[in-house]
Amino acid sequence: MAEHLLVRPIGPEDAPWVAAQSVELGGPVIVASARLMDLRAQPGWIAERRGAQAGFLIHADEAPLMGPSGALELLAIKSVRRRRGVGARLLAAAEGLARDRGATRLRVETTDDNRGAIAFYRACGFSIRARHVGGFELVRRLKDLPQDREIMGQTGRPIRDVIELEKILSR
Repeated sequence: MAEHLLVRPIGPEDAPWVAAQSVELGGPVIVASARLMDLRAQPGWIAERRGAQAGFLIHADEAPLMGPSGALELLAIKSVRRRRGVGARLLAAAEGLARDRGATRLRVETTDDNRGAIAFYRACGFSIRARHVGGFELVRRLKDLPQDREIMGQTGRPIRDVIELEKILSR
């Protein structure tokens, strides 16, 4: 099914759809690398199938992260329907950009409850680089989330840790 996908840069016309879709990911404002990032202000790609939006990938556009020891930081990736090749095609676009800019790695963070994302990234060649135990507390503070109750994840358990994954890019 992936052969029917068109991957193109995100345009201004995509902003409302990306914002609505990113709510499931904790957006449109997320925490990445211990700072608030507005997904609506970052570049990325849209995947389309038969003229309809099928997914998106948003990355940080920060030149200091590029270069021989740099990484392209992925902020969000979302497929409308899973297991259709959308995520893999979007990652391929990100890898191409990273290589073009001289980066040697792709980097992404997720929470410990997001097992589907962790499995997806690992299947795409990412390795777990770090587990930031209690790292979700920083997310709570930066996003001004309630401190008096647990925030439950997809697994029905409280979200506690932030998982950092990276993929080393071959030359």
